[in-house]
Amino acid sequence: MKNLLSFFLVMVVVITSCKDGEQTKSNEASGKSGVILGKADPVTQVIGFFNDIMNQKYENAFARQNNELWKPFEKFKSVNGYGGITTIEVYDAKLVEMTNTSAQVYLQYFAADPHNKDGIFKQYFMLNKIDSNWIIVNSTVIRDKRTIYGEGSGTVNFTRTNNGQMSVPVVINNTLKINFILDSGASEVNISSVVLLTLIQTGTVDDDDYLGTEKYKLANGSIVQSHRFLLKTLQIGNFLLENIPASVSDSINSPMLLGQNVLNQFGKITIDQKNNQLIISQ
Repeated sequence: MKNLLSFFLVMVVVITSCKDGEQTKSNEASGKSGVILGKADPVTQVIGFFNDIMNQKYENAFARQNNELWKPFEKFKSVNGYGGITTIEVYDAKLVEMTNTSAQVYLQYFAADPHNKDGIFKQYFMLNKIDSNWIIVNSTVIRDKRTIYGEGSGTVNFTRTNNGQMSVPVVINNTLKINFILDSGASEVNISSVVLLTLIQTGTVDDDDYLGTEKYKLANGSIVQSHRFLLKTLQIGNFLLENIPASVSDSINSPMLLGQNVLNQFGKITIDQKNNQLIISQ
């Protein structure tokens, strides 16, 4: 990671022209889903469980576990269960302890659920070895953090860009205030390499915030691969959002975008054209 951060320090000098276009995140899940991996190691079994959820293979996911709290199957796959989840991004997965018959796996992940609030979860999974297969038998959420704070409604002033897009002021990591364009066509927040460099230099982004790379499709149909980082906070009006994944553009001139992973956090956004204000509610 130190080499990666050094790369970004140099990148602003050698960067090429901006690639404009709507950003649509590829929802390809890592690994194979739909295959019961009970004989694999416990970590692989837990990740396979979430891959099945991502691919809506609920029967396969249900077969990987024997947790009484997740039964019956109708409850498990309902929107109040795992059926409401649309996106899962695993940040950390590790084996905590293991014997011949039991194991404990730690997972930190982001889950997007239109029926509930998106959030970062830290969860322990307990597995037992049953007939040579690792089966999830219990789990404990040690932190279920909502990513948005702020009560009732709030107003945010906006301006119009030359292209007529709405731009709002946002404070990143309680350090940098910059205007972002509201872009419902972008799957997640996008920042430029210059903004990332500033956050690194202020010490508000470090190695632990790196999330790897992801492929994105632009409006012209081309596929680009971008580095991703976790922004600790985004302040929009009187609303504070925490732990927001953001992709980093390979152009220093790239506009800052507020994508769906932020816009979906709000219950309703009303545009007051007369006063140039957004009325935001939960």
